[in-house]
Amino acid sequence: MPDQTGRIILVTGANAGIGYVSLGPLLRRGATVLGLCRNRKKSEEAFGNLQKELGDDNRGSLKLIECDLADLHSIKLAVEQIKQLVDRVDVLFASAGVHEVRTKTKQGHEAHFGVNVLGHYYLITLLEDHLVQSVQRSPRGTTRVVITSSSAYFLNTPVALQGNWNPSDSALDEKFSLDELYARSKVGNLHLTRKLSQLWRSRGIIVCSVHPGNFGTSDQRDSATGLLERLVFKLLLWPPEYSAINQLFAGMAQRTDTEEQLADKLHDAHIVPWARFGTVYEQWLREDMVEKTWKWCSDSINKDGMEARQIS
Repeated sequence: MPDQTGRIILVTGANAGIGYVSLGPLLRRGATVLGLCRNRKKSEEAFGNLQKELGDDNRGSLKLIECDLADLHSIKLAVEQIKQLVDRVDVLFASAGVHEVRTKTKQGHEAHFGVNVLGHYYLITLLEDHLVQSVQRSPRGTTRVVITSSSAYFLNTPVALQGNWNPSDSALDEKFSLDELYARSKVGNLHLTRKLSQLWRSRGIIVCSVHPGNFGTSDQRDSATGLLERLVFKLLLWPPEYSAINQLFAGMAQRTDTEEQLADKLHDAHIVPWARFGTVYEQWLREDMVEKTWKWCSDSINKDGMEARQIS
């Protein structure tokens, strides 16, 4: 990874999972990291452990910002704090997410779509001006928004093929499994990537998505006792330490290409293990599906008493 001294990187879900794994490499390269987390106490403990682990290798700085992506008011307050702390955002990693929870957001939306899609939509669009400031001060192609999706979107094949995509809460019932709800939100993440990349390409902001890979936690690996179970973990699930590879590549990569060549490649790209340009089947990215998701996000923000930012 190139040196990140002077760069301002925002990471959602920074106290666990992909977000947390990303912090170490960023701090070792000198980045100023804004870590958005829901639980302050747990985050302070996690960040403290990381600081001890890095020791003298920590060349950057880490600032904790409390932000619950399940609450639009919390997101707005977090953005206000961000704007007081920094004058731009160079890279935004939308890596937070919920999985396998049958709950609702503060405003009453199904949690997977409400957090993974709507929460990030609101955060990203509110920070448009700070991303534009980065474009004006940074080398071409280095201002980026990286949205975490997943190969789980494949579970939505019937919905995509039948042409009945509906992102609204009214389309849900108890027949949806937790895995299907999660997969549905990962399709929504792809839709955000497509729409934002269309809107911001001419402004110099790169927007792309990543499939981080399939991972098992340390606890899951330790609890695998049977031969078949251990074999499955070994063959199909990677250690958590690998989870940030694609995200960091998408956000910081220069490779051997020129910045302009890489920037052109990264627009609306989908990065898959490991640090490769993958393909999303267009059946999930039909224009009508993308527009439905975008409109639902905007309408939901306005309906919930907030003001959706009209971006261009």
